[in-house]
Amino acid sequence: MFFESSYGEIYYEIYGPEGAMVVAFNHGLSSDHDMFDKQVSELKNRYRVVVWDMPEHGRSVKLEKDFDFSVAAECFIELLDEIGIERAVSVGTSLGGVCQSVYSR
Repeated sequence: MFFESSYGEIYYEIYGPEGAMVVAFNHGLSSDHDMFDKQVSELKNRYRVVVWDMPEHGRSVKLEKDFDFSVAAECFIELLDEIGIERAVSVGTSLGGVCQSVYSR
């Protein structure tokens, strides 16, 4: 699925039962949401699982400006708002770990 962020279209997928605790995954540099396929497979029956492609990655928008951590963090928060998630366990690797530390609610 796609949603329109402040920077353009962002691709995401969501799995699992509504109302369950949310686990949101943030991929590393040069990767995309597919890097978490095994984790999604293991968690989707018990948790609400969100994976997405940061700008400049996967199926998401190619930016007109340079990519930076704050853009990724803003898009992540916009995504959570778009799908109505107020609380989530955020899991990140590499760039995804940095992204989630740049912006917090």
